Amino acid sequence: MTKDDIGRTALPVQVAEPGPTDMEQVPPKQKALALGLEFSKRALEAESLDELFFILTNDIRALVEFDRALLVTHFGGKSSFVAASNQPILQAKHKFVKEVNALAEHLSGIERGILLSSEAEAGKLSEDELPSIAREHLLSYMKFSSCSYLLCVPLKYNKDLLGHLLLEFHENTLPGQIEILAVLSIAPLFASALAEKWLFQQKPGLRGLISTQRESRHRLRPKTFAAAAVLSLLLVAVFFLLPVDHTVGGEAEVAPRDKHMAFVKIDGLVDQINVKEDSRVEKGQVLAVLDKKELEHEIKTAERKFEVLTNEMILLRRESGQDPAKLAESKVAELKRKSAWEELEYLKWKTRFLEVKSPVSGVVVTKEIDALVGKKFKAGEPFCEIAAPGELWVTAYVPEDRISPVKKGQPATVYLNNQPGKAYHLKVEEIAPVAQVMPRLGNVYRVRASFVEPPKDLKVGMKGIGKITTERTSLYSIVGRRLLARWNQLSIHF
Repeated sequence: MTKDDIGRTALPVQVAEPGPTDMEQVPPKQKALALGLEFSKRALEAESLDELFFILTNDIRALVEFDRALLVTHFGGKSSFVAASNQPILQAKHKFVKEVNALAEHLSGIERGILLSSEAEAGKLSEDELPSIAREHLLSYMKFSSCSYLLCVPLKYNKDLLGHLLLEFHENTLPGQIEILAVLSIAPLFASALAEKWLFQQKPGLRGLISTQRESRHRLRPKTFAAAAVLSLLLVAVFFLLPVDHTVGGEAEVAPRDKHMAFVKIDGLVDQINVKEDSRVEKGQVLAVLDKKELEHEIKTAERKFEVLTNEMILLRRESGQDPAKLAESKVAELKRKSAWEELEYLKWKTRFLEVKSPVSGVVVTKEIDALVGKKFKAGEPFCEIAAPGELWVTAYVPEDRISPVKKGQPATVYLNNQPGKAYHLKVEEIAPVAQVMPRLGNVYRVRASFVEPPKDLKVGMKGIGKITTERTSLYSIVGRRLLARWNQLSIHF
């Protein structure tokens, strides 16, 4: 709070300004928190979008020391370089402005704060943390601007990416960790101020809807007071007492309940494939045929061996009348002939499995199945997957801060992208016991729900939004949980 702010308060309090010694005694975290809150207040109180641009690129130096700040916005699907430190007007033909504008359109994939120092350090970041195309342009810009460090701060409002604040640091001056965390922690407040000022600039009439200024000479009539009191009571009743359905949800996709695999039952090369991806097949239909040349060669070899042993056995039996020892040799030849016969029968039996057949009626969902011609398979190896149309269900990915009220048996709905206005009714069947990390979504739990009335026009892989009705409660309870969850996430940085 500044000295002028204190002078405008209505309390007759004398406040002494802290001296240098007092500020040195403040712990760094508390100092960063105080400066961050004060700076957020100034951003929210900005009168116009241009004033907010100036605050974000110049006055933020009170929170973290930097050499130059750049502000990029992503409104209406267009990325633009809008402001820079100590530059009231950006010259569109200037090389610096062209360079930043070329960088701006590649920043939309960065949704978390990143501090870059060199190409080696950037290479340690994963594709989810820093997409390769964004990494390439950021490193190119660092060479252009000759900065040692570049801090990229995303400005997100309600999961929508509104812009990026880029802070340059020269002469190998590494910013403090506490200052960086403070900037990242109050970035959502910057985004909120940015969204408000941009909306008011696009729709000036909206400002009047929230204005509370009234001329002091006009007095409210008694009827106005009564109407305001009744309206206030209604709002309190709706907010605290009126029960509403509490729904949670997240991104969802259609998936098969069970995996039906067509297996190759003998070793061999694929010679012929009769289906393609998305082909409808019946149970027992031939999907592919293995090459039979090798098996036919083995059968012919076994037949010749059996014929040779048969002739040998007959010849030894004829000679046994003159030489009794030949009789014993004929018995041995007979045993070998029997073994060769069994081997021949086994090889003929294997020819029954040259055809790969569908285990169920359904749709082939394996991608590029027609490219498997010539591939060698082992016995028991899966050839392709088949989804049964009547066995589809929906997998919804629910964020970890909303999974607690979700229970088995609760009703749910899914709105698929191909028909966003149509709701398919579901019933929760399974909830994953362990969370998984997914790009963009963070920590999520898989919730699987079956269709109450299985539709006929669905396909595996269709995506949409799933919503689960968990309980009936008040708006106060719902909003309170959300605010507490946000506060817990913010408090870990201080």
